[in-house]
Amino acid sequence: MVNTDELYEHINFDPGTFSKQSDLAAMLEVIHHFLVKEDEENPGELNLKSVLKKSASLFDGGYTIGGLIGNGDSFVLRDANGIRPAYYYVNDEVFVAASERAAIRTTFNVGENEVHELMPGNALIIASHGEYSVEQVLDVKERRACSFERIYFSRGSDEKIYRERIALGHHLSKPVLEAINYDLKNTIFSYIPNTAEIAYYGMCKGMEVKV
Repeated sequence: MVNTDELYEHINFDPGTFSKQSDLAAMLEVIHHFLVKEDEENPGELNLKSVLKKSASLFDGGYTIGGLIGNGDSFVLRDANGIRPAYYYVNDEVFVAASERAAIRTTFNVGENEVHELMPGNALIIASHGEYSVEQVLDVKERRACSFERIYFSRGSDEKIYRERIALGHHLSKPVLEAINYDLKNTIFSYIPNTAEIAYYGMCKGMEVKV
């Protein structure tokens, strides 16, 4: 988050020196602020979508956050640019969300198509009695996915992540060849860190086509 101070100012709240450093604390205070206002205006009739919509409209940055309300309702919320990843899986017994599809698939032994992406600007809202819905709470903005999530942090066992990394390397092949004047005989290639291995293979394949 890049507007933590502004969030505290908007709700006229002094967090103290320690909490002031935490963007998550600021987000929670904003959500709490609108939860209180919602309860004052509509006692006993919580509209969580409205609360998240008002809160998220003030957030400026990349995030996927989850929360549990005192009445038992819960939510997962993703930023409008899709900077941070978010996936979820639902069956008769559980609701689960994570930043990686592969983590959910491995844990619950489910297929790729059974794990859904929570799209940018959307919230997964789960009522205390078990019903759920995916609601758009923010207008979707230009996709700005964090490259570090895809290149460094995501598991390569995810099929789509694997294909993305192959493509990343493939796109590098031409500029790399041009930078070395196509002198492969006097050039040594390697990769750092280990998560770059797949992109490295993609680059090699791209070079085989272009040489």
